[in-house]
Amino acid sequence: GGETRLASTGAGPVGVALGFQGASWSDKSLVPLLVLQHILGGGASFSAGGPGKGMLSRIYERVLSYGWVQSAQCVNASYTHSGLFGISGIAEPGQGNELVSLIIGQLKDLTVITNDELQRAKNMAKGLILYNLESERTVYADQGCQLLVYGKLIPAKDVVAQIEALTASELEAAAKELLMSPLALAVVGDTGT
Repeated sequence: GGETRLASTGAGPVGVALGFQGASWSDKSLVPLLVLQHILGGGASFSAGGPGKGMLSRIYERVLSYGWVQSAQCVNASYTHSGLFGISGIAEPGQGNELVSLIIGQLKDLTVITNDELQRAKNMAKGLILYNLESERTVYADQGCQLLVYGKLIPAKDVVAQIEALTASELEAAAKELLMSPLALAVVGDTGT
């Protein structure tokens, strides 16, 4: 938890990041948070669309639809002993408070997941894992991380099976646990709004 504000001079955009303690590599909520990340999604205020662009994600529909939001995305990073899960975004000058309110609303709403969202996010997470098998560099990097963290390799089919087995209630429980951890806030730009 904590708060950091870095004021800048001029009328540039404001950047906001809100995060909670996420999952470590060995945490039971690692896979549920991966799927929650795909429910939130994110991107820039302009997208050409197309498959896999996340245009049905919550951030795209509920945050990027505001013309003053330049970009927003879910942040999900796991480390050996902890993790970080949240949303970061950039808004037009003077819109910092509004962006914080939108982000908080999206994080709170993670405690209710629809079946359509669940299936779409599971498909995206599984697709990303399987797609990454096409790149030797990505496969070797992932295998190196697995050996360092777990001391063994975990086949992609096992991770895909874990994703497929997830239920909406398991994701909602992971979201509730996440929201009980200390909140961290970082703001860059016009920190007064």
